Amino acid sequence: MINKTLRAFAVTLLALLAFNANANNNITAPLTFDSNDEAAFSRTFHLGEFGAFTDSYTFSIQSGTEADLSANVGSKYSLSFANIVLFGVDLTNVSLTGLVNVNGVQTTTSFGLFNLGKNNTFSLEASNLTAGDYSLNISGISALTSGVFKSKYSGDVSLTVTAVPEPETYSMMLAGLGLMGFVARRKLKA
Repeated sequence: MINKTLRAFAVTLLALLAFNANANNNITAPLTFDSNDEAAFSRTFHLGEFGAFTDSYTFSIQSGTEADLSANVGSKYSLSFANIVLFGVDLTNVSLTGLVNVNGVQTTTSFGLFNLGKNNTFSLEASNLTAGDYSLNISGISALTSGVFKSKYSGDVSLTVTAVPEPETYSMMLAGLGLMGFVARRKLKA
């Protein structure tokens, strides 16, 4: 009886894995920043959405500006072995691509019975991003139990945008400094 049950479980597990091998488990979505140049994002995995994934969140930096970016992404998971996660989402990489390529820094802490649970956090910092298109890429493995138990990750992105002066601004500043120097020299002679 136990052998039949184990065999049935193994066949079901293999069928689910085979089904997922052909499924497109990736998403691409734009990041929408609020008036404080901050954006939040998350993904909850549904039944049949398990296994390896790479999600991309896209955004642009406008012409005439530069930005510094700070991003944090986190998830919880447990019982991860051989690239199979039983509960939650195991994040494996967070990166920024575009005119620069930056990888995030991972921090993992344990919790729960026998420390089988893990808090998985990635932090990413990028400075002096120039005008152009960028993509925040999140890779990981979602649980076999997605759809039954909550399997999700979430994160936030903050931009500090600064205006880049136009060349004409520098020309006017130099002309003004030159004029002040001319006036100061004239006063010295008088």
